[in-house]
Amino acid sequence: MTKTYHGWLDGHGVCHVEVDDGQGAVTSLRDQGFVWGVSGAELPDLAASMLRDVLGNDDGDSRRFVVDVLAVLPPSRWTLSQAQIEEWMRGRPWQKAP
Repeated sequence: MTKTYHGWLDGHGVCHVEVDDGQGAVTSLRDQGFVWGVSGAELPDLAASMLRDVLGNDDGDSRRFVVDVLAVLPPSRWTLSQAQIEEWMRGRPWQKAP
């Protein structure tokens, strides 16, 4: 089953990200939420969390994922599939082989 990541911005400016495992279970990617924006430490942290969830390890380039993917998502609500993230990883020459 393919996972789907749903992010949304609440009224306090905190981005919440939930993961739907494709079998009906939805969990929060991180309990504290993520501060949304293109600067600061939160987007790289979100990128690392998402890539770790997809890869099962820390081999992803979270800085590049921020620039290529997270920084261009709509600010209030977005959805990314595991397949989209894997496609992004396959297109990056710096990505380590599994």
